[in-house]
Amino acid sequence: MQPENVIRETLIYLHRYRNQKIVVKLGADVVREVEKLEILSDILWLKKSRIHIIITHAQPELNPQDWISLDNMGIVIDRSSLEDIDQYVALGKIPIIYCIGSEIISADTVIAQVAVATNASKLIYATNRDGIFNEQGNLIHQMTTEEAENILRQELVTGGMKQKVEATIMACKAGVPRVQIINGLRPGSLLKEIFTASGIGTMIYDGRNAYQLIRKARISDIVPIVSILSDSKLETVIVFEDIASKIHQFIVFDEDQLVHGCMLMRENLEFGILEVEYLASSTPYEPAEVMRQLLQYAIDAALARRYLEYVSIDAGKSDTWLGLSTWFSQMGFEKTKIQDGKKTWVKKL
Repeated sequence: MQPENVIRETLIYLHRYRNQKIVVKLGADVVREVEKLEILSDILWLKKSRIHIIITHAQPELNPQDWISLDNMGIVIDRSSLEDIDQYVALGKIPIIYCIGSEIISADTVIAQVAVATNASKLIYATNRDGIFNEQGNLIHQMTTEEAENILRQELVTGGMKQKVEATIMACKAGVPRVQIINGLRPGSLLKEIFTASGIGTMIYDGRNAYQLIRKARISDIVPIVSILSDSKLETVIVFEDIASKIHQFIVFDEDQLVHGCMLMRENLEFGILEVEYLASSTPYEPAEVMRQLLQYAIDAALARRYLEYVSIDAGKSDTWLGLSTWFSQMGFEKTKIQDGKKTWVKKL
């Protein structure tokens, strides 16, 4: 991703979370390394950006006053004072809450209740793990509460991580939009999570609120589409005015209200073909998956129009890009050359 796009993405999230509350649970290992990792300095920076962090922990021996980085801005409060949380925030304080569990309820669930009670926009569990992994051992970047419940049924998580997933599901269903389980031992983890679309770790959200969707492009999508295409290895020269004139033919992959993939669809009724161009993605993780979802959308659109017999995608990229042929082939596309020697992928419906 180009530096200017990184800055643009950061500014978008800075605007989104300004004057919002984010509850952060610091795990035991993270608490021990909190000063070394400069987590408190990052929290101070967030506060100066008017993003209100509420620190929670479950370490009875912890004396938060030892956290010198907070510059007297930290204030230890009891859970019984949550109704006054906005007053502490208005006074420029960073609330620090000790949350103890019991035999009946885990500390992670208590922290989830804090996030619900304070109307937090996000809850972050900063742990010593990178997140939740699937059966193949791959990190799950995001999933719905329904998918998280399935993870529990499959017993893919145990112990403390199981408690976090259970607490996360409760928090999401009670109104917390996003819950993230991240590795707090990685430098800058909080900043990477809050200010990037891909974030880090595993995000869980209520499936009733769309996080990812494929939709028709709008006028406001012209700039991100041009940016994505300019960063891609397309052989075609990208001209802003040209893309703007074709904007209503574009389909975009929208993640968390940000455009991270696009394609142009054009019906060639004379030959019964749905032509796809400008297939590209800026997503920093699994870009092929984003493009696969867009291409599946095109296939479904062609199938819905029974008079279309083929889906054709312009392969106007470098040979390196053609290395994506594995999943192209899996979707039933064959690489061909038309009369002028132009490379094309075609799928017969």
